[in-house]
Amino acid sequence: MKNEGTVRWFVNWVSVRNKSMSLRLYPSFVPIFLITPLLMSNGCGREGGAPPEIYTNAPAPMMSTGPGPEIVALKAAIATLVQKDSSEDRIELDERIKGVLERLNGLLNADPWRSQMLNEASQIASEAAELLPDDAGILAMFSEVRQDAIDYRSVYMGLTEDGRARFKENRPRVETEMYAIGDLFAGRFRITSIIGKRQVKMVDEKRGNRALVCELGFGPK
Repeated sequence: MKNEGTVRWFVNWVSVRNKSMSLRLYPSFVPIFLITPLLMSNGCGREGGAPPEIYTNAPAPMMSTGPGPEIVALKAAIATLVQKDSSEDRIELDERIKGVLERLNGLLNADPWRSQMLNEASQIASEAAELLPDDAGILAMFSEVRQDAIDYRSVYMGLTEDGRARFKENRPRVETEMYAIGDLFAGRFRITSIIGKRQVKMVDEKRGNRALVCELGFGPK
């Protein structure tokens, strides 16, 4: 069964876990006045099997409101499987994993889109990866959410003298770059118009050409 390794790991994890590890969603390489954590949750996948940290350059803090229905259902399915480990319970766990992935996919690809959707996706992905750190589908989606969290925290820094837009990508050792209308930055955002020095319009080609706006000092929204 594809989740057999997950179940064995989870049983061991329950018996030995005596403290939590934090999974931060903000980078040390971004100035402190630009960063706020989207959430703080238990980590998984760093040393000992936990996924890498999610970083973000969020414009406002988001307080965790507790696990959503998808995570509650996933936890219940895991707990039941640990107790009984039947084929029906394994099927139920697969369904709960599918529900988490569908929810995350919907949040990432929503149109119209709001930054709060990325906050929610980050929280769900972190909690799911904590619960099932060896599930390939969960970890792949965790990585996708992590990439969006990085890309959407790029910052519009104003205009150059020749009218190009200046952007600072949310990555270490990446300098501020200049972009004209029609250029692509962060490998996904196509500049469609530059409206004075305070606003730039673009589309996210990775998310079905979703229309976005960047205001001075902020990222796409």
